[in-house]
Amino acid sequence: MGFKSFDVARDVSRAETWYDWTERGRNMMSRTSFSKKTMDGMGFKSFDVARDVSRAETWYDWTERGRNMMSRTSFSKKTMDGMGFKSFDVARDVSRAETWYDWTERGRRMMSKASFSQKTMEWICSILKEASKVKGNVVRRWKRQEHVSNVFCARNFNNKGRYISIINIQGKNRAVIIIPEITFNAGWWDLATKIEKFINDKAFKTPSKNYKMFDKEISYAETIRRSKWSSREIETAIIEEEGNTIIIDGEPDQNQNELLGRSLVGRFPENGTENPTLSEVRRWVSKNWTQTHGINIYEMGHNHFLFEFSSITVAEHILRGRWLWMNQSIRLQWWTPTVGATQSRTKINHSWIRLVGLPLHLWSQNVFKAVGDFCGGWVKTEEETELRNHLKWARILVKNNEKPIPKEVKVAFGGHGFDRR
Repeated sequence: MGFKSFDVARDVSRAETWYDWTERGRNMMSRTSFSKKTMDGMGFKSFDVARDVSRAETWYDWTERGRNMMSRTSFSKKTMDGMGFKSFDVARDVSRAETWYDWTERGRRMMSKASFSQKTMEWICSILKEASKVKGNVVRRWKRQEHVSNVFCARNFNNKGRYISIINIQGKNRAVIIIPEITFNAGWWDLATKIEKFINDKAFKTPSKNYKMFDKEISYAETIRRSKWSSREIETAIIEEEGNTIIIDGEPDQNQNELLGRSLVGRFPENGTENPTLSEVRRWVSKNWTQTHGINIYEMGHNHFLFEFSSITVAEHILRGRWLWMNQSIRLQWWTPTVGATQSRTKINHSWIRLVGLPLHLWSQNVFKAVGDFCGGWVKTEEETELRNHLKWARILVKNNEKPIPKEVKVAFGGHGFDRR
């Protein structure tokens, strides 16, 4: 138990009432002051466990003290062993789309943490109450699926007594929470009530995003011509030149762009020259994000891909999970103006070149490799070029070395010479 003691002393000042909380232990003492409002949120609760060795067995008196209340319960050693000296903490995390709750379970030499959305926490509370209605050792299982998350609950028992297991799976993340029953057939109703009181606190609400979805002053034809990611402010902004810099007047407004507000940027791990292509990423998404629909994927370069989701809620559920590409983690983050950008001092190892006007009978991988090696070292040919989706030009990724990339390449075949740029 640590030989610790806690004292709380009241200090009434001019403005408000303060409380000096003192913790004493072996070779240490810590003192912190809290206002009355903060102490009200903490609940003024303390828990003491005292051992009582009787003739037959060892008992433990568990005492809970709070504001105008005190509760004492006695447990046998077998029951205390079944409880496992566990503690549960639930912390609120208000994010962009909704409110999340981080549930942490601590015990002997272990700790488990799982994140649940507001709706899933309400569902877990209903399961705890429903499981408390049935007495005896009866097994039952429940399941809930929310976007890419799967939550499994089960009421089970062993030689220590009954317990509730909660398994949360988000991508490659897997967390298990075990909630033992304090006494046989006591249920978990009190725990569910406390959690419901915490998660339904009206003082904490998820901030709503008010995106500007339409503008009466913009015609439909102008909207179609405009890029879907640019705002009206960018289209009408004053652009000036200052030396080697193009200056765009104005400040970025995140609320004006609803599409980018629900988009994630994923950085895929580098694997030598075998970088993921757009088609490979699309196949990976259809296999791993099976419950999401309407995802638009765009290649940004440098192993970065933009994922545009149908709603910000779906994007946040994807962000909460852990996802692997070739057994390596994919780094996902919200889109920002700087994400995926290359810093000015960063050395660029590869560059894309565009080969315009190459005769169609010379469109072969062998010729593309030769041109790439001539320009510094062939790395790969763009997928659009390999599939012949258009014949305007051929794009080739080449290495950056000390030699400058030539602006013209002469290709000779069948007695004809072709100067390509």
